[in-house]
Amino acid sequence: MIDLDAKLSEQEKRDYIRHAADNLFVEAGAGAGKTTLLARRIINQIKNGEDPTHFLIITFTDTAAQELHDKIMKHLSREIPKLDGATQALLIRTRDSIDTIDICTMQDFAEKILHVYGGKGIRRKLTEYEARTRRDRFFREWASQHESEMAAVKDAMQALHCNTLLEAFRAIADIHSEIITDAVPEDIMHPEDRLMALILKIRTDYLRYIATDSNGVSKGQLLREAWQLMSMNPSVTADLRKHYTKIYYDEFQDTDSLQSRIIASIVLDASGRLRDNVLFLIGDEKQSIFRPYGAQVEIYQNVMKQMAAADNANVLTLDGNFRSNPKIVTFVNKTFQKRIPGYKSMLPCQEGASQFPLTGVYHYESTRKSMRDAENAAQLIGMILRAYSFLRYSDFLIIVKNPSHIGSFIDALRHDHIPADGDMSHETVHVLDVHHVKGLSVNIVLVADRIDPEETRYETLRIGNRCYPSFVVGRQLSGEMLYPSYHRHPELMALARSEEHAEWVRLEYVAATRAKHALIFLPAMHKGAWFSDPAYQISSLPRL
Repeated sequence: MIDLDAKLSEQEKRDYIRHAADNLFVEAGAGAGKTTLLARRIINQIKNGEDPTHFLIITFTDTAAQELHDKIMKHLSREIPKLDGATQALLIRTRDSIDTIDICTMQDFAEKILHVYGGKGIRRKLTEYEARTRRDRFFREWASQHESEMAAVKDAMQALHCNTLLEAFRAIADIHSEIITDAVPEDIMHPEDRLMALILKIRTDYLRYIATDSNGVSKGQLLREAWQLMSMNPSVTADLRKHYTKIYYDEFQDTDSLQSRIIASIVLDASGRLRDNVLFLIGDEKQSIFRPYGAQVEIYQNVMKQMAAADNANVLTLDGNFRSNPKIVTFVNKTFQKRIPGYKSMLPCQEGASQFPLTGVYHYESTRKSMRDAENAAQLIGMILRAYSFLRYSDFLIIVKNPSHIGSFIDALRHDHIPADGDMSHETVHVLDVHHVKGLSVNIVLVADRIDPEETRYETLRIGNRCYPSFVVGRQLSGEMLYPSYHRHPELMALARSEEHAEWVRLEYVAATRAKHALIFLPAMHKGAWFSDPAYQISSLPRL
C-alpha cells in the first residue's frame, strides 16, 4: 500500500484514522490523544453500519477500559444532537446499550471465552498480592516435601546465587505475575542439567496446583486456560473470528506472546491472512515498561513490520502531544533524542498552557540537606500550595521508582496535614510507582525516590522464542549489575545489560511525560540514580 505515514500531515493522519476502512497500526507517543481518537473511530464505524456488539476493544487496565467507555459516551452525547433520522436513532440505541460492547482487559476477555465456550462460571480473580502469596506458599511446601531432590541441586543453586527454590525457578522459567513461558526451550543455557530437570518437574506440578486451587484464579491462569481451549477446539476460534468484526488493542507495546497469539488467531483467517478492516492496534514502543512481567517489545516491532508489508494495512505515526506544555515537550525531546535511538520529536499541541500558574521543568533542592526524600516532597508541595491556594491536592502526582517506598511518602505528606493516597480515586495528592502511571496526566508531577538501592531482581532474557536465565543480584549504588548465569557467555551478558538499560530509559520517558504543566525533579540521593544521566542536566534546570 501507499506509504501514508510519509505522505500525510499530522492532522490528515488523524482524519484518516477516524474514517479509513483499513487495518491500522498506529504508533502514538505520549499525550497523543489516543483515547479520543479511538472513541471517534469506533463511533464512525457504528455510524457506517457496524454492529457494536461485534466490537472487541482490549485495554491494558480496568481503569483504561472505564475511561474509554466514558469517552465513547461523551462523544455519542455530542454527536447525537447533530444528526437526525436513522443515524441518530442508531447512535441513541448504541448509547443506551453501550455495555454490550466488549471493552475489557485481555484477562477479562479470556474469562469470557472460558465462560461462553468452556462452560466455566465467572471466578474471582486474585489480586497481585494474593497471586504472589499463593505462589510463594507452593514453593515453600514443594521444597519441604522434596528435600532429597533439593539437596541434589544445592550446589547448582549456590553457583547461581539462588537462596531459594523460587529464585531458581524465576531465573529459569520466568514466573513473573504467574505468566510462565509456554515451554522452557531445550537450548536454555544453564550449567546444571539436574537443576534444569527439576525446574521442568516443578513447572508441571505448579500448573497443576494453580488449576485445582479453588480460592481464585490469576490473570496468567485465565490466559493459559483460554488459549488451551482455543487450541484444542478450532470451532471456538472460528466462532470468535466470525463474531468479532472489529478488534481494537490499546497499549499494544505491553503485550506478551500468549495475548498476541489469542488475538492473532481471531484476526487472521483460516489461511493465516489478515482479514480486511478488522484490526486496529495502537501503542508506543517508548512506553513499553513491563518486560519483567512478560511483555515483549519485540512482538510490537514484528507486528508493525508485518502490517507495514501487508496489502490491506497501514502503519501511521502520530507526533502531536496535547498533554504537556511546550516547555516540557521541549525538555523531553531534547533529552530523549540523546537517550533513545531513532527518537522522533513530539509536536507541542497543548492550548492554554500559560493560564496555569506554574509551567515548565524544574529541580528542587531543600534548604535542609538532611531531609529524607519523602520529607522533601512534602515540604515542596506545602510550599506550592501556600503560594497558589486555589490549587487542589489532586493537582499533584508523586512518581516513585520503588513501589515499596510509596508508604513513606504518604506518611510524610499526612504528617504535614496534606491528604495523600496511593491511588487515583480520591481528592488527595497521589503517590504511585512508575508502572502504575501509564495513561495518567496530572498538572504537577514530582519525580521522587531518586535513589539507587541494593535490590535483587529476577527475569528471563528472551531472544526470539528462546529464553535464558538472567537475574540481577544485589544492584549496587554504583549501578553495576551481576548476571552469574552469564559469566561464561559475555555476549549474553552484554545483551542483558543492553535490555536492562533500554527498559530503564523507557521508565524515565513514561515518568517525564505525565505532567500537563510542571515537571519537578527532587534531589538525587546517589550517583547512578533515576534521571541521573548527564543528558537530563537536572542541576541546570530552574530551581524552585
